[in-house]
Amino acid sequence: MSKHKDIESIHYLSPLQEGLLFHAVSDAAADPYFTQTGFVIDGELELHPFEQAWQQVVERHPILRTGFVWDGVKQPMQVARYGVRVPLQCLDWRGRHRRDRDEALAVFLLDDRRKPFDLLAPPMMRLTLIRIEDHRWYFINSHHHILLDGWSVALLLREVLACYDALAQGRQPRLPPVRPYDEYLTWLRSRNLDEAETFWRTGLAGFTTPTALPLESSQHVTSEELKSLPYGEQEVRLSKAEVETLTAAVKRRRLTVNTLAQGAWSILLHRCTGEREVLFGATVSGRPADLFGSDVMVGLFINTLPVRVSIPPDVMVGDWLTSLQEQNSQLRQYEWTPLSRIHRWSDVPGGRALFDSIVVFESYPEDESDTDQLGLKITPMTPHRQNAEYVLTAGRNNYPLSLMVEPAAEMRVILSYARERFAHDD
Repeated sequence: MSKHKDIESIHYLSPLQEGLLFHAVSDAAADPYFTQTGFVIDGELELHPFEQAWQQVVERHPILRTGFVWDGVKQPMQVARYGVRVPLQCLDWRGRHRRDRDEALAVFLLDDRRKPFDLLAPPMMRLTLIRIEDHRWYFINSHHHILLDGWSVALLLREVLACYDALAQGRQPRLPPVRPYDEYLTWLRSRNLDEAETFWRTGLAGFTTPTALPLESSQHVTSEELKSLPYGEQEVRLSKAEVETLTAAVKRRRLTVNTLAQGAWSILLHRCTGEREVLFGATVSGRPADLFGSDVMVGLFINTLPVRVSIPPDVMVGDWLTSLQEQNSQLRQYEWTPLSRIHRWSDVPGGRALFDSIVVFESYPEDESDTDQLGLKITPMTPHRQNAEYVLTAGRNNYPLSLMVEPAAEMRVILSYARERFAHDD
């Protein structure tokens, strides 16, 4: 325990936290890791219990009360503090027409993104409730990605709803004991870097030139446009029937949809470049199976790792996908390795990125909450629907091209691209 009464704990950063801190400090104005998560809440929402529920969850998890120190220290540190309160802003937009609401929301989200978080001073989260009808609300959670991954956001929402349910009924919430993020940070420091170095050096040996990006076409975009929206997105939705057909097909081969997505991306890169061997990044959940309780910890666990794929001319697709899945299984043993170290161990020159495109297969815990019992219906906002005026995020990462797969009954496949490097239709 520190001598400072408001300090709960001090730890080093995880590998991805270090990378995100670098991007935030080097260019705060264009930080793609400022995250806005939006929901629509229908029902009789009670404001005071909702605010209390969020505060109790913040008090449970030190990562939500954490700031970061990098100047004057040999290695960046994260400091969890007591007594941190997360602000909840309430706005009332009842009476506005839908078009006016969308336009106002677009302005609000843009203004919100223009207020970067101070990484030295927690909290790096703020909450906004916007009442649009008597029994309907927009709920915006703005936070820095250095605190949380998507899995953790889902865990937090589940805890908040459990607390809200108890508090709205006049009861004190009863949640299981928390497993703090610092257990993972301690686990990280026990890993064998020598073994990881051997694995990655062997796997990347001989690969010297990053795979070229397909379809790249420079664009004339004003600096002001790039500040407000540096990344564009295109989305395809698969119907429930299409998803069921796809899922059945991969199950017959004992494959995962994630493997199928990586295989498809590999073939796209191959066809656009003519290369028989391609390299791209893949985001992994990073929650180690041998760390008890890692599946219920709140923090930043994901990591982005290189995937090197050979595409032989005469192999059956099913067999090739099976080998790709086996390769990914081996990679999982070392998925905690800092990407910066992997880059140094590769044959790609240090001044050049190891890869310019990534595949992100979103992963979330099973939803055990029943919001109907709370008298509430909570659904994610879908800002990319036709004619929507607003966007929830100006960028999802710092890579020029990203393929994101959001598995669900109706699967979303999203292509995110840097607008200054790729053609796009407004």
